[in-house]
Amino acid sequence: MFLDVILNTISQPIIWFFILIVVILRSSIKFVPQNMTFLIERFGKFKSVQNAGLNFIIPFIDRVAA
Repeated sequence: MFLDVILNTISQPIIWFFILIVVILRSSIKFVPQNMTFLIERFGKFKSVQNAGLNFIIPFIDRVAA
């Protein structure tokens, strides 16, 4: 019984932690299709141009310009 209480209180924060990690990783990976380029803005100012392929950005700081 004591072990069940410990596992229930520990497991919920761990689940939320892994959900947070998945959200951060998901938002940091950008795939640019062939024959296209993405403009990356950091805090609303031009930072770089990403070419076709797998690219990484800093989540919540960088964004792909529309």
